[in-house]
Amino acid sequence: MQSATRSTEKLESCNYSPPLADGKSNKEIAAQLGISVRTVEKHKAKIMLKLGFHSLAELIHYALRQRIIAAPSAEGYPASWK
Repeated sequence: MQSATRSTEKLESCNYSPPLADGKSNKEIAAQLGISVRTVEKHKAKIMLKLGFHSLAELIHYALRQRIIAAPSAEGYPASWK
């Protein structure tokens, strides 16, 4: 198992974390990056396995804590969420 630091470096260098955090689907990420949906699924699964996460929510919380991604501002939420 890789160290948390090494896994953080991998996640930081990965082009998948921002689209995942934006709530984009695997299909949308694949189209954006010009790769297959299966490739997106494989990369996401590898990242989550190496970090020991079982859900996308865990991955997003980790990325927020490590400041890999920024929390969305209140303006980014629908009015019903405020």
